[in-house]
Amino acid sequence: MILEQQWRYAMRHKHPLSIMMIGIDCFKNYNDHLGHQAGDQCLKLIAQELLTISSRSGDLAARYGGEEFLVLIPMFDEKQIESLAEYLIHRIHELKLPHPASSVADIVTISIGTASIKPNEKMT
Repeated sequence: MILEQQWRYAMRHKHPLSIMMIGIDCFKNYNDHLGHQAGDQCLKLIAQELLTISSRSGDLAARYGGEEFLVLIPMFDEKQIESLAEYLIHRIHELKLPHPASSVADIVTISIGTASIKPNEKMT
């Protein structure tokens, strides 16, 4: 519903619409090693950081799967969404949440994919 509304708004006003897909690296290992309570706390801390970057009207931050999140940001172009993704990676790194079972780092890290589009009438 929100995506449809933002899509129509972006199309009508010829604004870009951007999205980030965020995954917590090696999260299964985190849960297996530290337990589900620690995993739940980690998810909450990541979600709190997402809320700080998606506070404008029309922005949306939501849990998409087990350790995946989606952030919808209207009126951000490709360069802006990439910059926001880099900022979020930095914010999560600054939390310094220990991750003793990661093959990536000794703290919790995230991976982000971004996409940006200017919708038009020919697109669905």
